[in-house]
Amino acid sequence: MFLTSHDMGVVEKLWDRVAFINNGNILKVGSQNELAKLILDEINIEIGISKNKHKFKLEIEKENFLTNITDTRSGFIISIHNRTFYKNLFTILSIFEISKIKEKELSLEELFLKFNEKNLS
Repeated sequence: MFLTSHDMGVVEKLWDRVAFINNGNILKVGSQNELAKLILDEINIEIGISKNKHKFKLEIEKENFLTNITDTRSGFIISIHNRTFYKNLFTILSIFEISKIKEKELSLEELFLKFNEKNLS
């Protein structure tokens, strides 16, 4: 079955395989996870931390696997090069009181925009 939509939220709920089409050209076909692996050059992780946020930030910023850190109300969103650095990350996390850790996945809309950017450059 074939469905076209600009509402990526609906597509995410209905289909397990998608094709990104732009100006009549198929950019990529695959599952959301397959498409994410092709485009992502970093992993975004949401970390909830209630105590010693400043100390955590100082510690994590020393690491060469960190590509970005963003403050949130309840902790941080950090970006790392890839999942092979989880061991290093968990070593640091074990020192602090962590209330939440969640790998943030890109939505289909975010993936489409990234594929489109790469296609234009």
